[in-house]
Amino acid sequence: MQSTSKKAVLLIMIIMIALGLSAQHKPGVMFLKSLVVPGYGELSQGKSIGYAFIASEILLWGSMYYFQEESDLSERHAYEYALEYAHIKPGDYGNDYLHDLSKYDSSGYEAGGYNENVRRTAINLYPGDTDAQQDYIQDHAYSDELAWSWDDRDSRNTYTKHYKDIQHNKDYAQAMVGAIVLNHVVSGLNSLFTARNTNRRIEMGVELKEDMTPTFVASWRF
Repeated sequence: MQSTSKKAVLLIMIIMIALGLSAQHKPGVMFLKSLVVPGYGELSQGKSIGYAFIASEILLWGSMYYFQEESDLSERHAYEYALEYAHIKPGDYGNDYLHDLSKYDSSGYEAGGYNENVRRTAINLYPGDTDAQQDYIQDHAYSDELAWSWDDRDSRNTYTKHYKDIQHNKDYAQAMVGAIVLNHVVSGLNSLFTARNTNRRIEMGVELKEDMTPTFVASWRF
């Protein structure tokens, strides 16, 4: 992961250097500058709004890492709580397992158990076909290695709060990723339009010919 991050930073630096050596006010170049680093294209044109895009980028990245850390912390708390009150075995569990812990009192075939729900689902799906029912149960039921049993309903409810915190923080972190992408796009487009408006201008003036005759001239750039 760290190696990938270093490569990404190096790639961005190379792009920035390449763009910095390009024509300063070409709209396409300004767009790419701000697309890579929000605010870069605006600052290259002397536009102070570039600082706002840079500040937004820093804030969004900081928020994303914060929510990721909070999600990891909530997951750790939920795992440790389940170890103590649901009596799960130490291990590395996926999100589906953590979710099921919050929905069922146990993993067993007793009332309120996950496997009991699997058994009833198998009967509903394959009425009268015991072989198909058994196959379904074997494919979907939890084994003894993944067994759990909450001490009481209050314990499961407390764990459920921890699990919801995990999901909420993951959702917030994902929202920050979307906002970061949007910040890049908006800054790129803003820099593009700013450069176009700068380049699209009409210049007028008076020139003196060789015989000192004044001549009105006009030119425009697109």
